[in-house]
Amino acid sequence: MAFGSFLTGQSNWETFVTAGKENWGSFVNTAGNSWNTFVNNAASDWNTFLTKASA
Repeated sequence: MAFGSFLTGQSNWETFVTAGKENWGSFVNTAGNSWNTFVNNAASDWNTFLTKASA
């Protein structure tokens, strides 16, 4: 009985780990995209600010 539930637990663990890896990959991609957008927007805003400040 204990061995059977151990196998079930292992299977659940593998499912959890696989889902976690997929979620982590998508989380990292989303965070990376958000960061790139933020950096690009900040750079754009900074350039606009400098242009207006020096005008």
